[in-house]
Amino acid sequence: MAALLEVRELCVDYPRPDGTVRAVDRVSLHVHAGEVVALVGESGCGKSTLGLALLSLVPSPGRITAGRVLLAGEDLLALPERELRRKRGAGIAWVPQETGDALNPVLTVGAQVAEVLRAHRPLDREEARREAVRALARVGIPDPERRARQYPHEYSGGMKQRALLAMALAAGPRMLVADEPTTALDVTLQAGILDLLRRLAGQEDLGVLLVTHDLGVVAALCDRVLVMYAGRVVEEGPVDALFAAPLHPYTEGLLAGVPRPGIPRGRLPAIPGQVPDLAHLPPGCAFAPRCSRATDRCRDRVPVLEPAGEGRAVACLEAPPSREGVR
Repeated sequence: MAALLEVRELCVDYPRPDGTVRAVDRVSLHVHAGEVVALVGESGCGKSTLGLALLSLVPSPGRITAGRVLLAGEDLLALPERELRRKRGAGIAWVPQETGDALNPVLTVGAQVAEVLRAHRPLDREEARREAVRALARVGIPDPERRARQYPHEYSGGMKQRALLAMALAAGPRMLVADEPTTALDVTLQAGILDLLRRLAGQEDLGVLLVTHDLGVVAALCDRVLVMYAGRVVEEGPVDALFAAPLHPYTEGLLAGVPRPGIPRGRLPAIPGQVPDLAHLPPGCAFAPRCSRATDRCRDRVPVLEPAGEGRAVACLEAPPSREGVR
């Protein structure tokens, strides 16, 4: 079955006085309709930049220098700006991380949802207002008629996140890119947002790419996961298989740092060192300076993402063989 979203060899560069930073380096991925795919990694690994690049929203001076972004077979990066603006919201939508920055404090929430609707559909003000109320109800906001007349400061954190989802979904996109949609929410509110995303994906065949660092969220919500490090995907696979038997040492390190029930309290293991400066990457594998498995060849060769069993791939010269015996 053809993927709803297919990304091929995407590159994003940021010029700096001391050299070019390649924040996204030849990343390829796909998402099917009704599927939730996670993009995980430490801060600075390039995952938010990748999410923005899918909508051609990379902030200046960054620019997309190579690759294709195919939505239902149509290359978004090849479209004129006017056509691309029509695709944003109606074809592929973005849910930003910071609710406080994303919502306009001087406009009611209903007016902000209605603004999205009028940008994509020929509605008058009253029609857009009624549709905005329906959009708020769709994402589980109680008493949406009253809530639509309120301002963002009158919403809780969880309600603001639902309002952003309502805005993203208002124009009926087929693909949703959500950047840390549960940041700063308590576990109860987080569970509600996750349940909403899963329900929308399952009932409406919505494709979802979830940008996150929270592996607990990935385990609860996602079908597949891609692990990014220093601008590249270093491992991908079905969530259950990857969590049960990670192949890349970076993935192992991320999973080892997750608290688990039944494990005695104590200091959680941490990956030594830090994400490298993308303008001055070490030779060979970017993770080698932090890796306990690294050998001389890891410091000489840049590993490429290779098949590693059914639905899995890994970019590691020292990865253990998969059960299928494929590297």
